[in-house]
Amino acid sequence: MILLLPLTALQDRHPGSAERAYQHAWLTYTHGNLVLSQQEAVMGYRQFQRADPYWADKFKLLEAENLLWRGFYAQSRQVLSGVHAVDPGHDESVRALVLEALDWTFEGNYFTANQKFIAAESICSQREFLSCGELLKARGSWALAQEQYELAWKFTSQAYAFAQSHGDRVLESRAALNLGQTASHQEHIDQAQRWNWIAYRDAVAVGDEDVAMIAIFNYGMNCFELGDTKKTREMFVQAEQTAERLGDQRIQFSLSLNILRMDAWVLDYSRAIQEGRQVVNLARQLGNKTDIFDAMNMQAFCLLWGGELDEADRVIQQSALLVRPDDLRSQLYLDYMRGFLAARRHQDGPAEALFRRALPQARKSDGWRFEVANQLATVLERQGHKAEAEKLYKDYLAEFEGQRAQKTGITARLTYLSYGMPVYGGYIQFLAHQGRIEEALATADQSRARTMTQGMGESVGASAARLDALHPRQIAQKTGATLLYYWLGREQSMLWVITPQKVSAFPLPREKEIATRIVNYQKSLLAMQDPLSANSEESRALYSILVAPAAGLLRPNAPVILIGDGILGKLNFETLLAPGRTPGQDASTGSHYWIEDVTLRTAPSLAELAAARPAVKLAGKLLLMGDADPASEDYPELPMASLEMKLIGQHFAPSMETVLSHTQATPTAYLASAPQRYAYIHFVTHGVASSTDPLESSIILSRATAEENSFKLYARDILQHPVNARLVTISACYGSGARVYAGEGLVGLSWAFLHAGAQNVIGTLWEVSDESTPRLMDSLYQGLQQGQLPASALRQAKLKLLHSTSGNFRAPFYWAPFQVYSEQ
Repeated sequence: MILLLPLTALQDRHPGSAERAYQHAWLTYTHGNLVLSQQEAVMGYRQFQRADPYWADKFKLLEAENLLWRGFYAQSRQVLSGVHAVDPGHDESVRALVLEALDWTFEGNYFTANQKFIAAESICSQREFLSCGELLKARGSWALAQEQYELAWKFTSQAYAFAQSHGDRVLESRAALNLGQTASHQEHIDQAQRWNWIAYRDAVAVGDEDVAMIAIFNYGMNCFELGDTKKTREMFVQAEQTAERLGDQRIQFSLSLNILRMDAWVLDYSRAIQEGRQVVNLARQLGNKTDIFDAMNMQAFCLLWGGELDEADRVIQQSALLVRPDDLRSQLYLDYMRGFLAARRHQDGPAEALFRRALPQARKSDGWRFEVANQLATVLERQGHKAEAEKLYKDYLAEFEGQRAQKTGITARLTYLSYGMPVYGGYIQFLAHQGRIEEALATADQSRARTMTQGMGESVGASAARLDALHPRQIAQKTGATLLYYWLGREQSMLWVITPQKVSAFPLPREKEIATRIVNYQKSLLAMQDPLSANSEESRALYSILVAPAAGLLRPNAPVILIGDGILGKLNFETLLAPGRTPGQDASTGSHYWIEDVTLRTAPSLAELAAARPAVKLAGKLLLMGDADPASEDYPELPMASLEMKLIGQHFAPSMETVLSHTQATPTAYLASAPQRYAYIHFVTHGVASSTDPLESSIILSRATAEENSFKLYARDILQHPVNARLVTISACYGSGARVYAGEGLVGLSWAFLHAGAQNVIGTLWEVSDESTPRLMDSLYQGLQQGQLPASALRQAKLKLLHSTSGNFRAPFYWAPFQVYSEQ
């Protein structure tokens, strides 16, 4: 209020004073303080409504705009109805029509909004005003609200170009934000991430903190969709701090709740429990009962999974006081939490009653019905009602797969999988408890194979047709390897060891324990530490948990195929410390890297291994692409790319290689190269993998045209051009300042090449070294020339670095990011 006193006390009605007051209110608006800007606009209108109707109406328009972006659409239109002095052919008349059109758009009245837009477009057709750029952006929002994404992109791109040509930095940042939102809706995640970053950068430059806050939050969501949960949390926290600084408690609460959900997602319940208390306190300050209940519900969830049952009980009892009898949504959550608490305390009778009451209502909620069904089935099994429990599992798995089949778009199907995982995990444990280990294995693989095939764009019907009865031992016989198949569960994880003779199963700790150790271990690897020299406790513990149960079933130096799950996709098992020293080992730790014992490769699922096609024999021709011209600041030049390409090329006769570099190394050139002709395809470049839409994963090459993403070789394009390569290598050497590369996990570029027909693919788990990679690749191709299989050749190349006496290349950071993915 202190800022408003001078305006009230001076009562200066001089036009220059009106303009200064308006500019102050406008800057307050663009800096994101909507409440204060609205107050200044109201004050300005009162001061100048008689002396200067023109400026008075500008204040009215600013008040309406603040109300619009705060979600008060009817109030915004009421304010606009009081605007009288605006000339019908003036800039402000366009602005008034645009604001009214947006009011109607956000209320879902697209017809009336369109009439207002047409009136504004008629004015802009006669004369170009600055508000005509806002009109284009608003048209984009109108199209986006109706899911007309191509039209939204067209209008918003025009708005962005208009802003650039007129030097309107505020409009430029806001149009970029809308382009990011449109790209997200189209599932173009990396494109969305780029536009959100541009919006954030430009908003910061003009001091538009509100847009900067939204842009950085959206950027965080893009990071999550690309598999980088650490970056996601950083962005969410930054957005939440901005909201707190702006005094927007409503947005701050929403962002804080998202941070809490993020920590629960990554199983960091200890941190989530602490944050839960803060989020509840913030909700209490807002005074909205629904917000308070939602915050307490999430807090109770984290407390239950974190094992703090007494505090969870207290929170549940407090939240119950906020629930109205007719609020079915809240009653569902309350019954579930009460049932979950009773089940945790092994009070199975009350738990069963609560879950049975919640289940009919839960069927109306995608996010909870499968969770409730799993909890009920677990309680029934524990009480000895095994037949009823199994029927419940089967019924809800069938329902889940039916629901997933109805989802359109790859991202929707993959993200929907998280809803069904409680039932899948519960049923797998149920079968394992009954000693039906091969049925449990088949259930696990059913989920994984469908996820993989649908993730690669295969139709639901086609993927279902590939899931015939599995014969695990025959698959082990066919591949000539021992298979280690993992499933991570919230309560208990599983390992199946598959040999031609038998299938064995071993219980493992719950996912949280394994994930925590992997995260800590990865930090040490990326810090270039040598676990062997340091006698890493985490490395030895992970070996003990993940490998030791199978050790008695593994033949010395025999090939092993890993079929991982979740965060295991980011762990290189070769770096784990196995007991016993190897001959000539200098270290006195009594341990050695597991790579000394086995030749590893990774596969997506048993079904994929069973369906693998016979290899096509080709002459040893090489397609070598890389050393691309930088397409943007996100993908800088790779200093050692040319050396790596030179070393690889030396292993092939000139007549047997096609080398495309610099301006020749474009996605168009790859697609036109008839890639099915080559036995070896090698990329020396950057790469980006998407965990939510694998077809958006891309290899970064040189720009082919002026089109924005013409430098990206997308996974969807890779799939449409069959290959017969013995080996495809994606040597993603990033250099300093490069973007984080999401681990392949179950999906990504490697699987795209496998589905296109490649026999083996080498991909990377983290940013690789420009210094060591050329040496490793030189050794890899030397081994291939000697007739070694790709997995064996890569292993020998790694061992050469590991046993080197010069430099620091013995650390796993230099040799461990590369992994062989195979369906054979």
